[in-house]
Formats: sequence, C-alpha cells, structure tokens
Amino acid sequence: MHWINWYSAMSFNALLNRKGHFWEQRYTCHGFPNSDKERALNTIRYIHANPKAAGMREGFFYDFSNYGTYEQLTTDGITQWHPAFFELGTSLEECADKYKGFCRRYTPNFKLLFVIALAKLCDSKRNEVKRSNLER
Repeated sequence: MHWINWYSAMSFNALLNRKGHFWEQRYTCHGFPNSDKERALNTIRYIHANPKAAGMREGFFYDFSNYGTYEQLTTDGITQWHPAFFELGTSLEECADKYKGFCRRYTPNFKLLFVIALAKLCDSKRNEVKRSNLER
C-alpha cells in the first residue's frame, strides 16, 4: 500500500507539476463495534478472499490463511471464530456451510486495480511529456 501511495502521488504530482503530499489522511483506520455482525463477516470474507481477488489463488485456501478453520471447522491453534460466525446457523456444520456459500458469492472490489492502472497511465503520460520536451 505504501508503494502504491508513493508511486501514484509521484505520478500525479509530476503530471500536475506540483510537489508535496498528494493524499490526505493516508493512514486512517476506523474500527467498528463488535456488535456489527454483518460488517465483521464481510471483513473476514474480504481477508479470506484477498489472494483469490488478486489472482494469486483460484480458491480461498492457501498456506497463510485461516479460511480452513471456518469452512472445515479445523483448528490451527490460533484462530478463534468470530461471534458473527456462530450466528450463521444452529450448529457448527451449518455455520461452516453458510460461511462457505457466503464466501463463494464474493465479488472483489476493483478499486485497487483501478488505482494501479491509473498510476501507470499517469506515468506513461508523464514520459510522453518528458519526451516531447526533450525533442524541442
């Protein structure tokens, strides 16, 4: 994230002939109450789906994920199920099945990919401007 912020700020600043901070309030985070079960489940699913959304994996399972503890009810010795997970059903198996279906319905938000594409576009435009200035 740091690199994306830096790169896009440098590109936009060069394109706009300006200096200094481009992004305001870069590193803010606002928590949510533990009682917000829908947001908790969406956040957990977002974390589990990141590698899939990034094209690194085809599914939700990978070495550094605790997705299996939710879908297959396994234990990794670290993970504690969120209370929102228990509200998905009346049994652990039902909770796991519903969470699995909830994850399969996930569609990633492509804002990050858009920012990267925009940064590349700005970089190419900046290079065009530099080349045209050199040709003069």
